[in-house]
Amino acid sequence: MAIRSALFALVLMLAPVAMAHRLREASQRAAPPAPVGEAPAVGKDGAYDSKDHACAACKFAATGSCAMYKSCVCYATNAFWSSVNVASETDKDNWHYACGNEGGSKYELCFTTTDT
Repeated sequence: MAIRSALFALVLMLAPVAMAHRLREASQRAAPPAPVGEAPAVGKDGAYDSKDHACAACKFAATGSCAMYKSCVCYATNAFWSSVNVASETDKDNWHYACGNEGGSKYELCFTTTDT
């Protein structure tokens, strides 16, 4: 029992030292990478106007994030579907991007990759 108490006291004494070391490491981490390219403007409807714009937005977001840099494979899809009761749709480009094709076969690969 005395050994347990002594070990517990030792852990309590060393915990602040370990926490200080972690905080020091966290403050010395590098900044996230700079995004590649420019973020294209989103259309009035909240979607991108073309597949190229959606893919460029995905690339901009993915390359500027440590978490997405190596794991995001950019796909894009046009979320436009013609309607029966609408005489003439004017905006037939509602492009969105995703980091994977889990949405189904309508998602098209933006760029070929070799690292993922």
